[in-house]
Amino acid sequence: MFSKRLTETEKIAQQAMLALEDRLIPATPENYTVWYHYYSGDYPDLKRTLDILIDNGQEVAEKRCRELYRKFFTFEDEAVAVSHAGQRVGEELEQVMKYLSDVDKGMQKYSDDLNSASTGLNAVEDATEAKPIVDKVLESTTVMSKKNAEAAANLELSSTEISDLKAYVEELQRDAVVDGLTGISNRKHFDISLRHLATEAMEEGKPLSMIMLDIDYFKNFNDTYGHQVGDQVLKLVAKTLRTIAKGDDLSARYGGEEFAVILPGRELKDGHAIAEKIREKIASSGLVDRKSGKSLGKITLSAGVGQFAYGEPLTGFIARCDEAQYLAKESGRNCVKTEEALPKSTN
Repeated sequence: MFSKRLTETEKIAQQAMLALEDRLIPATPENYTVWYHYYSGDYPDLKRTLDILIDNGQEVAEKRCRELYRKFFTFEDEAVAVSHAGQRVGEELEQVMKYLSDVDKGMQKYSDDLNSASTGLNAVEDATEAKPIVDKVLESTTVMSKKNAEAAANLELSSTEISDLKAYVEELQRDAVVDGLTGISNRKHFDISLRHLATEAMEEGKPLSMIMLDIDYFKNFNDTYGHQVGDQVLKLVAKTLRTIAKGDDLSARYGGEEFAVILPGRELKDGHAIAEKIREKIASSGLVDRKSGKSLGKITLSAGVGQFAYGEPLTGFIARCDEAQYLAKESGRNCVKTEEALPKSTN
């Protein structure tokens, strides 16, 4: 079993290296990462982007590889965008302070004009002497009213701009971590979160488990009913993960039809129980064509569960969970296997 998966990994690695050689792209870790995950298909958005570029005859050279690596494997682009948005918010706030300062100065002058008028009116002896004073008050009132209206309009514009920038930053943050189709965490967020949670588990001496899940016969289902129905299946699985894995648990779309659930603070037995709940829920959910009302049968999952061993490479942890999931496939599908069921050489 392990040798089969190793052969598959070697095949993907070979394809990645050939892609770099054919395009005369240096085989740096970053460039290799882009093409390895393109051929493995476990970054759906990356694969879709590269397919579009290739289908449209676009050159995918070293510069484009760097852009793709930055977009799909780091938060660098998002950090720059958030920084620019923050700078614009700062500029808008400076304008707001200027508007408020102008209003304050205007109010002070208006107050001075009113005090001067009050003193003048107290000194007049007939109505004719009062008219110029009243006219000046009216003029000051008109000027103050106009300035207040301008300040209010400017403040409203700044408020709208700041609200738009806030929404933009929230959208950036959401898009950076969320899979566009399923609404759960994307692969990039999974990778970064797993590193963080593994470090936290070691520092706090807490367990960390993980479930790897794969939809059984998904390709056949997709070919039979089409990608739109296939997308609905992916959304159904994601919704089920959100419903069952709660709190600090993190559900992610790991690859095309493969999902992962990181379970901080949970031991292997807890992960096994959660995986069984997910499997049972999916297996009991009948799928119906929304247009025709026709039953499309049932969807099943195969799942593998592992527990993090302090200090081990995360690649080894992921591989162990993946091997357990592959064992579930070999055992007839629609079942859950843990790392305890693996041969000792891979456990």
